[in-house]
Amino acid sequence: MHIKRAIPIVLMTFLTSWCYAGQVEKLSDGLLIHLKNPAPNGARQVKLQVVSDKVIHVTATPDDHFTGSPSLMAVDAQGNSIKWDSEERNETVTLKTASITTTVALNTGEVVFRDKAGNIILQEQPGGGKKLYPGYHWQQIIIPDPAGV
Repeated sequence: MHIKRAIPIVLMTFLTSWCYAGQVEKLSDGLLIHLKNPAPNGARQVKLQVVSDKVIHVTATPDDHFTGSPSLMAVDAQGNSIKWDSEERNETVTLKTASITTTVALNTGEVVFRDKAGNIILQEQPGGGKKLYPGYHWQQIIIPDPAGV
């Protein structure tokens, strides 16, 4: 009798996890996040790349995949040996190094940077501040730190 009750619960759990599978991909140097509900002219994907203990390279695209174009940012082409970890919770994914924590909202792509103590260093507008337009035109809205740091 208990097995008959457990079957629907197991199926729902499986279907729910299957629907969200692949939303966050772990890369050798960071994370690739496929957003659940991209805004019009907003990012569909956000990529976090660990450059150093204190630098996280954030890129976003309105497309279903990133192009192979190289970044204009100076990055270590030899490979990355910086230690980092990631954690997915509720509606966010967090990438942590020894010095900085970067959190991305899985629905909107809103990015927040925090120091070791958890203080906000930089935060996008709630709901995601990225607007991407054809032809390299983009807009990003950042909320100033309330502490004035």
